[in-house]
Amino acid sequence: MPGPFTLRRFTDPRVFAASAEPFMLEREAANCLQLGLLPAIVAGLFDDVYQALVEGPDGATVLVALQTPPHRLLLSEAVGQGAVSGAAAADAATLTALAETLIEALLEPPSGEPVYIPGVLGPVPLAAAFAKAWGERRAVPVRRSMQERVYVCTQVVHGSGGEVPGAMVKAGLDRLDVLVDMVARFREEALPDDPPSTREQVAAGVRRDLASDGGGLWLWEHAGRVVSLAGARGPTRHGVRVGPVYTPPELRGHGYATALTAALTTHLLAGGREQVTLFTNLANPTSNAIYQRIGYVKVTDRDVYDFGQAVG
Repeated sequence: MPGPFTLRRFTDPRVFAASAEPFMLEREAANCLQLGLLPAIVAGLFDDVYQALVEGPDGATVLVALQTPPHRLLLSEAVGQGAVSGAAAADAATLTALAETLIEALLEPPSGEPVYIPGVLGPVPLAAAFAKAWGERRAVPVRRSMQERVYVCTQVVHGSGGEVPGAMVKAGLDRLDVLVDMVARFREEALPDDPPSTREQVAAGVRRDLASDGGGLWLWEHAGRVVSLAGARGPTRHGVRVGPVYTPPELRGHGYATALTAALTTHLLAGGREQVTLFTNLANPTSNAIYQRIGYVKVTDRDVYDFGQAVG
């Protein structure tokens, strides 16, 4: 069995960010979700954050684990120095050892209550190993609820969507109602397995996006009507992540989301970002094809698992 692996848990978000960021920057695009959360965690925008590093036998970091309740546990790429050269290339025994090190610390912390984990999102083989070990240890059902792909763009090749009627406009608080409606519809359609949100919670998230220095929300308008929405959030050292992207079903098929994503990506790169990332659901071949036509290329895949309740 590989190892021994050890886990370091942090309570000070600044110390955690200083320790975790250099490791995750080794594959910045692949780790864009976790890296993009660090500024908000440091700013105290989340409560009861689980922050941990797993270290190899030589003391070097091999994995970052992060959770912002009530959401799933996020696992980074396991790359860089130390005993593991990459979770995707690691053998089954190494993946199991990493998963069991995490689970032991989550369920039997030196002090405090066990950490509640509703699911996990991570690199495909590592997420599978963690989900399998969690299900066996907790005697709960495990379900893979989504297969995702991370893309990155450094140059838009499709242009800014000029052939599609309409134009991109940056949204402000004066459009709060339409933004909340569209984000709520996006969550209902694209993220049915996520914890449900009230309209007040969605509005709070929209306000945070609008106030963000590193992101915001944009609309595609045609003939005086809002036809599509796209956001930018989670700035990292060299990039930012696009999401959500949403066009109401009754308005699809006109190229609005393609035009908006291309225009927004162009805007973000022109504003000084070296790369723009986004997540897609692999079950939606249309969106995956659209983003590739714009200039996005695959970085890595992520799997999402949800955990049920113990039976009996």
